[in-house]
Amino acid sequence: MERTDSKRPHKQKGLWSSILYFFPFQLLILHLKKNHLLIIFWLLLFGYISGALANKYGVSFLFLYPEYLGEVGFWSHFLIGFVLGGFVMAFNIYTYVIHAYRFPFLATLSTPFYKFCLNNFLIPGFFLAFYLWEIIAFQRAIEFESAADIGFHVTGLLFGFFVFMFFSLVYFRGTNKDIFIFVKSNKEERRKGRFYEFYDKFVREQIRQSSKRMRQRPWRVESYFRSPFSIALARESDHYKKETLRQVFRQNHFNASLFEVGLVISFLIIMNFGELPIFTIPGGASVILVFTLMLMILSILLSWFRGWAITVLVILVLVANHYSNDLRFLPQQNALYGLDYQNKPVPYSEEQLLKLVEDGQHLVEQRQTMEATLGKWRAKQDAEKPKLLIVNVSGGGLRSALWTTSILSHVDSLLQGRLMERTALMSGASGGMLGLAYLRECYYSDQTGPLYAKRDAMEQAISRDILNPVLLSIASTDLLFQLGRFEYDGKAYPKDRAYRFEKQWLENTEGGLDRALSEYRQPETDAEIPMLILYPTIINDGRKLLVSPMDLTFMTLLPDEHAELIDHQFDFVEFRSLFKDHGADDARFTSLLRANATFPYILPQVSLPSEPTMQLMDAGIRDNFGFTVSFRFIASMQQWIEENTSGVVILQVRDKRKDVQGEVDSQRILSRLTSPLGNVYGNFIKSQDFVHDELYASTRKWLKVPLDQVILQMQQPGEENVSMSWHLTALEKRQIEESVYSKENRQSIQRLIQLLDAAPPPVAERD
Repeated sequence: MERTDSKRPHKQKGLWSSILYFFPFQLLILHLKKNHLLIIFWLLLFGYISGALANKYGVSFLFLYPEYLGEVGFWSHFLIGFVLGGFVMAFNIYTYVIHAYRFPFLATLSTPFYKFCLNNFLIPGFFLAFYLWEIIAFQRAIEFESAADIGFHVTGLLFGFFVFMFFSLVYFRGTNKDIFIFVKSNKEERRKGRFYEFYDKFVREQIRQSSKRMRQRPWRVESYFRSPFSIALARESDHYKKETLRQVFRQNHFNASLFEVGLVISFLIIMNFGELPIFTIPGGASVILVFTLMLMILSILLSWFRGWAITVLVILVLVANHYSNDLRFLPQQNALYGLDYQNKPVPYSEEQLLKLVEDGQHLVEQRQTMEATLGKWRAKQDAEKPKLLIVNVSGGGLRSALWTTSILSHVDSLLQGRLMERTALMSGASGGMLGLAYLRECYYSDQTGPLYAKRDAMEQAISRDILNPVLLSIASTDLLFQLGRFEYDGKAYPKDRAYRFEKQWLENTEGGLDRALSEYRQPETDAEIPMLILYPTIINDGRKLLVSPMDLTFMTLLPDEHAELIDHQFDFVEFRSLFKDHGADDARFTSLLRANATFPYILPQVSLPSEPTMQLMDAGIRDNFGFTVSFRFIASMQQWIEENTSGVVILQVRDKRKDVQGEVDSQRILSRLTSPLGNVYGNFIKSQDFVHDELYASTRKWLKVPLDQVILQMQQPGEENVSMSWHLTALEKRQIEESVYSKENRQSIQRLIQLLDAAPPPVAERD
């Protein structure tokens, strides 16, 4: 039962004064004045959920439409609500441990921490209300859920949130003691256990620091929530001994520490068993879990080191960075699965690249092999001199993968199932290449029917979520520890987010792409399938790594009789010739696709066994559309193309419109500060388009047969742009589907058919 002091005089207060000195408002003022780190976490969550932050990458969808075990329902929302409850409790613990001494009246209350949490509700309560509002609006307008399903989802989230809060507060209500127990126990010496004695000695210095803080002027509080439905006056605590008040806070801090240990253990369990489907929690929950862990770490550091906390944190980071190469449990360099990293690293230098091309006869043989492959491709065409079709696709995460699959399946249907047969070469970046490789694999591995007949199944498979397991891995293992390893081709690798990405991708696509690179050599050589060339960016120097099961070293040379006069002529580095002693042919094809789609921070940059170590990232950094590979191929095979074809057609599949229109320049102060770098980053695709147009124009000028280009573009209507993410919403999938049948694309496909001299069937809308 709460004790109140009836003898304490109270003056008449105005309404404003009553509100100002109400404990919840005093805590809100405290957060705004002193808890800036906490405010940053809340602002990040508000930004993610509202779409103000990272909306381009679809982060808000992870919170507004959480997915668990491949489904969105009660349990996916329950989990994100449960984890949100953990974050709110960590927020309360942090504030209580760091700032409770400012409110000594708390020590006079029964279950002080429970009362503290009850009054610290303004920010969490407002956030929860805002979150639910955004969920309802999003699921109704974007995911087209019914009112009943939305209500079911909201119920799941609230249930998960209050389940965590209930068990947490039961724990604290049962373990925290009020001041009257300590007053009573001080009359006789309490018997201490060994663990308590150790803890008492360990925090002795902190007790002395607390004594100094206790002498500071406490924050004024006139009233507080005693229960969710009642308000009580705050009691004076001046007549209690300072040591007795410290005992209350010390004991409560100790129980809070035990609770934090429990959360860390739970975190480690999820981290160690995150590969199991049941532990693959929603991506939004993973983000909140990271924030919770960071809050607990900050709470510990600030509790023990106070003003030295930031200094200690910086020292720990620097020490970890210095010894990171020797600490196996810390995140290490990521590898291409199947590649041999035990052999001596190959030199990566200009001299080594020159050695690869010094055997002129070998390069001639490679060119002859390529001509033979193109000859087999030509033999399968109807015309004596057919048009050579090259397909280029853009990067753009899962949206580009689905767009590539959808639009090319449609093109295949209008080419009477002969798209793959008519295509000689495929290339591109990031997500588009995942879609293109999957299309080719479906064509190659299943000859039971035309490719376009599998369209629905392919679209469903390729549009499944990949982001949730990747974010869980970032949250659980990649930030701190790497626990667990797996074997591929007799070699062991850590189970990091790269492993989770490939594993989920193969599960989504039924494992057909789980092949070594060399398994595609014979079907490509025999022109059973189009050649496919990857070109991840080497971030050491900006070159492109040319990856193909075919021998393409001859393409690394500039196709000019005076090329030797040009410095730094190696724009391309051929993968198989450089790493032939490291089992390049055995490299896993999905790992090479991943390297080609390694968007910064989402996937780890790939390291290769060279000296110095080569680091690979997304192909789109240099060329988001594959045009540099295409034009280099045309230049390298110019003579054969001119003698054996009636021209070249480049089919460019883009996930964004080709548009050079710049944005309106803002005159705001912050815009002026950020626009120099922001405009450079925002316009790098436009810059690549300028380079593409220049190459296209110059190639048309010297090529003796016609060179034509057909562009298929996904429509992205203004603010409803499809996010560049590894997760798609129902609305985004619908937008991609509708883009296939846009008037502009239908006209482009008709032009493609005319260029290829194919008889165009009637164009029909899809049901």
